Amino acid sequence: AKDAGDVLKQSLFKKIKEAQDDYEEKRKAELDKLSKPLRDKILLERQAFHSARARKQLVPSDLKKCEKAIEASVKVRNEAEEAHTQMNFEKEALEAKLAQLKGNMAAKMGVMQQEQQKIA
Repeated sequence: AKDAGDVLKQSLFKKIKEAQDDYEEKRKAELDKLSKPLRDKILLERQAFHSARARKQLVPSDLKKCEKAIEASVKVRNEAEEAHTQMNFEKEALEAKLAQLKGNMAAKMGVMQQEQQKIA
C-alpha cells in the first residue's frame, strides 16, 4: 500500500508538474500574443524618438550653415554699400574739380578774347 501510495503520489506530482508546465506555456503564449502590439508600439515610439533626435541634431548644423551664409551675404552687401558711398564721394569731388577746371578755362578764354579784342 505504501508503494502504491508513493506511485500515486509521484504520478500526482508528475501530473501537477505537467499541468504547471502546460499552464506556463499557455500563459507565455497568451502573454506574447497580447503584448506583441504593445512591443510593436514601443518599438515604433523608440524609432520615432531616435529619428526625431537625429533630425534635431541635423537641424542646428543646417541652421548654422544658413546663419553663416546670411552673415556673409550681409557683410558683402555692407561692404558694397560702403564702396558705393565712397565712390559717390569721389565722383562728387571729381565733378567739383571738373567744374572748377571748366570755370578756370572759361575765365582764361574770356581773358584771351578780351586780349584779342584789344589787339584787333
